[in-house]
Amino acid sequence: MSDQINQQNAGAKISTLNTEFDPKLFFFLFKRSFILILLILFMCIACAYMIVRYTSPMYESKAIVQINNKNSANVVFDAGGGIGNTSLSRDIELLKSNLLFSKAVSELPLNVRYYTEGKILTEENYKKSLFVVTDLLYTDSTAIQGIPIYVEGSQQKLTLSYSIGEKKQEFKLKSGETIKTPHFSAKISVINAKGFSKQLENNKLFFVLNHKNAVLKELKPNLAIEIENADAQTIKIAFRNANPILSYDIVSSVANTFISFDTSRNVQGFDNIISFLEQQLEVVADSLDASEKKLVTFKKLNRVKEVGSIGKDYLEKSSMLEENLLQLEIDLQILEQIHLTLEEEKGIDAYGIIPLLVGTKFEQTLESHLNKLKTLLIEKEQLSGVTENSTQYKKFVKQIDVEVDLIKEGVNSLLLQLKKDKDIKKKKLAQIDANFLNLPRKEIELAKLNRAHSINIEFHSMLLKRIIEYHIAKKGFTSDTRLLQSPQVPKQPISPNKTLIYAGFGILAFILSFTLVVVRFLYYSQINTLKEIQDLSSAQVSLLGNIPKYPNNIPVSQLLIDKNPKSILAESFRSVRTNLQFINSSPGPKTVAVTSTISGEGKTFVSINLAGIFAFSGKKVIIIDLDMRKPKIHKGFNTSNDIGMSSLLIGQSELHDCIKFSELENLHYITGGPIPPNPSELIINGKLDELLVELKKTYDIIVFDNPPIGLVTDGIPTIQMADYPIYIVRAGYSKRQFVMNIDKLILENDIKHLSVILNSVDSKKSPYGNNYGYGYGYGYGYGYGYGNYYSDEQEGLPWYKRLFNRK
Repeated sequence: MSDQINQQNAGAKISTLNTEFDPKLFFFLFKRSFILILLILFMCIACAYMIVRYTSPMYESKAIVQINNKNSANVVFDAGGGIGNTSLSRDIELLKSNLLFSKAVSELPLNVRYYTEGKILTEENYKKSLFVVTDLLYTDSTAIQGIPIYVEGSQQKLTLSYSIGEKKQEFKLKSGETIKTPHFSAKISVINAKGFSKQLENNKLFFVLNHKNAVLKELKPNLAIEIENADAQTIKIAFRNANPILSYDIVSSVANTFISFDTSRNVQGFDNIISFLEQQLEVVADSLDASEKKLVTFKKLNRVKEVGSIGKDYLEKSSMLEENLLQLEIDLQILEQIHLTLEEEKGIDAYGIIPLLVGTKFEQTLESHLNKLKTLLIEKEQLSGVTENSTQYKKFVKQIDVEVDLIKEGVNSLLLQLKKDKDIKKKKLAQIDANFLNLPRKEIELAKLNRAHSINIEFHSMLLKRIIEYHIAKKGFTSDTRLLQSPQVPKQPISPNKTLIYAGFGILAFILSFTLVVVRFLYYSQINTLKEIQDLSSAQVSLLGNIPKYPNNIPVSQLLIDKNPKSILAESFRSVRTNLQFINSSPGPKTVAVTSTISGEGKTFVSINLAGIFAFSGKKVIIIDLDMRKPKIHKGFNTSNDIGMSSLLIGQSELHDCIKFSELENLHYITGGPIPPNPSELIINGKLDELLVELKKTYDIIVFDNPPIGLVTDGIPTIQMADYPIYIVRAGYSKRQFVMNIDKLILENDIKHLSVILNSVDSKKSPYGNNYGYGYGYGYGYGYGYGNYYSDEQEGLPWYKRLFNRK
């Protein structure tokens, strides 16, 4: 039953990936990848250096402005109640506007910009150019603006050149001369002749004539306006540029332009109101003069001096209603103007509604909506990291639109209410006039004239009072918008951030190195220990032991155990020889068949030296090279391959002619002979069996060096009939999948006594160090052979290393 299960498992494919973490193997692969890791680290550091070295540094200058407009006249009068109380959000939009930025940039010398062009980087020489362009006049500004115009030569002989399309223009002039080109004329003057010549040695100098819109388009994206502290009404103005002086100048210009604009904007509001009131005063003054003349004329013609008590009552009531109607008319005109602005003016938005209503008598009625609108606008401005397409931003916009609509509806309701009040008061005035129709006609007429004259006097006095109040408010207005933090010329760039870049590439190097080791770990499929073979095998495979890697390079497989019989190598072969006795200890000649999966695993090396270790014990041994496709035995003994097994098996040579003698007593060998076209047929034609019978008469041990079983099947017959079938696996070279071939030989080809030798074990490069030994499937095992006394690797080491290397 177990044999059936093993046969089924023999066909199971061994995974090419490591599914279990092995810290020793991982650390071993880390050491093997150390050169690559250093290379990755070097490349990442080199990339970081290139970025830091060849990226234009960016400098940032910033200023903080506090918005706090106060009007000291408001303490005394109620004039200008809505003037000077600006919205922080509205000021943010003003600072971001092209209008203000355009005014700020126009104050700077940016119509001509100067540059130094290096091999990699181009640097702007703002306010530090070694030559200047003055008296600029355009003849074709569209074609020349934005084109680099190069200046070369010396102070006495300058060359000006530029290209438009494929046509190159070149002009000669002296410093300080005015040059005329098809596109412009200008005076070019060298400021520092020595520095100018020195700078031209390794660089190119050029200037660009700029259009105002092109400058705005280039610089505006680098301007950042944001609320620093909403409670303190502070705004931060920041600008980034590769030139630190330009960054400073733009921030200074934007801040100063805003403060100047803010002051003039508020003062202009006072001027507009005063101008309107003065116009109304002229109209009222004319009406007052006319009413006074009418009253005097009426009294003279009708010889009437005073109005009677009834007339006085009529006059008082009608005058009071006339005053109310007059006030309603004024309020109605103001509200109609507000309504007209809200409904018809293009571009009116939430920011424009608040200052339109603040300071009017209608502000209190709409106070709740106005306060909520202010709160929503401030919260919207304070959103950070939110785009206009985000759900949160759209939610705020929708809420603001709702409040704006409610305010508009409130204005409409107030307008209808005022019109109703006006109609009611007109009806009351008509009723009073009707009630007093029975009075004497002259007395009524005089009462009416007195009433009109009184209204004009009051209206005239009110306008004069308002004009005086707004003049005082204008004089008392001071813009408290000021720079809390003045801009500075930045000394250090904000980018590239050297620390961040080097740290980032350091982390990248770590990630790449770790990924490299992990990938190598996952795909590492080499066999390193006998235990791995035992764990991977589905059959009962016998483990003969390890053969250590020879410390010196050997070009071909050759006999080495006779060079140093007490070495670790020799002792390991002795251990294998001893372990073979546990597999088959019956008397008589024995055959040993050695094979492997592929070429290069050391089967010929093991065959030669195993045969040599048997010869050391006094047994007569012969090695037969059956790898006739790629014979190597003759190379190991440094002899010819004219005749050998191929010629023996086809009957062209005699056995005694093919047997050759080695330097080691009792060790003989037969080479592979000329390479035949059909080695498989030669092995199974029956001649090999006859040859084997003949050899057993003379030799105690017959060792067959078979071809790799994973490539061809020539060696299977000899492995099946061998007393000691041996399979060679090379440490750090053979793949784990090769174990499936071992299982097939045992389970499918019924080679029960197949044994495995792990060849070329390097304890220094193995992931498991010296943790290996010799053993086989029957439960016996040996170390390096009675301690390290036989180790030639100990020779030449310091005494303390030899001490710690002892087992």
